Amino acid sequence: MERRRTIFYVLLGRELHTLYDLEALSLSANLTVGYKHLECICEVLDVGLQQYEKLFQPLFAEIDRNAQASLL
Repeated sequence: MERRRTIFYVLLGRELHTLYDLEALSLSANLTVGYKHLECICEVLDVGLQQYEKLFQPLFAEIDRNAQASLL
């Protein structure tokens, strides 16, 4: 399987809890951010993206290895 694109889906909302993984999972998102944390959205996104990379990097690496092997 070839990886074509990466989407990082963030939900913003008044009732959402910032950086709450289980809430994001239940809403089919990668990250949730509460309105009260919008002033520090850059820091929240940095943390969220780091967690995303840590979780999915092994999967992405395997997909890339398999794609390269199929080209040979």
